Parts: sequence; structure tokens; C-alpha cells
Amino acid sequence: MFSIVKQYNKGKLTTQQIFQQYSITKNSLKYWRNKYAAQQAGTHENTNVFLPITLEPEPQEQIATQLKITYPNGVVINIPNQNDLKLIQQLIHMA
Repeated sequence: MFSIVKQYNKGKLTTQQIFQQYSITKNSLKYWRNKYAAQQAGTHENTNVFLPITLEPEPQEQIATQLKITYPNGVVINIPNQNDLKLIQQLIHMA
């Protein structure tokens, strides 16, 4: 698929030629162009890789009131300090 993207990027094939010649859709071409660009930039998106999460306590005055979980994608969850370990385990496994 990258060979098709390379041809497109070099201007050797038009969008319509790619659609007809390789029977791919506009969305498919866009997906593979993004994938190729990410590879060229050295960033590989892989959803099957474990991403570590870190738990950092808030400043001392807030430790007793809540737990803050920040996922690698930027989602932040604040959990009231209820000592509900099952809830915390479920939230961590959602990452």
C-alpha cells in the first residue's frame, strides 16, 4: 500500500486513477497516507502496545480527598477518596 502512496505523493497518479486502478476508497487512501507520513516521521501508532500510566498524588492538602488518574491520551479522572479498590482497578484496566 505504501508504494501506491509514494506514487500519489510524487504526483505519478491522480486520486481518480488510484481509486479506479486499485479499487480503494478516498478514506482508505487517506488512512494509508497518514500511516505512511507517521512512519516517515518516526512515529508508529500501534494500539496493541501497553502504555504505562502513572499515578501522581495531588499536593499534600488534597491527598485525603481524591485520587487523580491521568491516561496517556490526556484523559484525567478524579476519584473521591472512598477506598473503592474495585472501581480504581476497573478504571486502570480501561487504559
